[in-house]
Amino acid sequence: MSDKARRAKLRELMEKHGLNAETVGAITFRRAQTVRAWTCGARRTPAYAIKLLESTVARR
Repeated sequence: MSDKARRAKLRELMEKHGLNAETVGAITFRRAQTVRAWTCGARRTPAYAIKLLESTVARR
């Protein structure tokens, strides 16, 4: 999966589940600033973050 696809998936998950950068940061053990950088493309979105987020929201 490309970084662009991971960024789109992150945005999709955030929108679908009503998550904000602070919540995603807590789930992925990163700061909210890092999550915002992922969503705008300033930093590469790691694959582990998407997998961790998907598994966490699936359990909710």
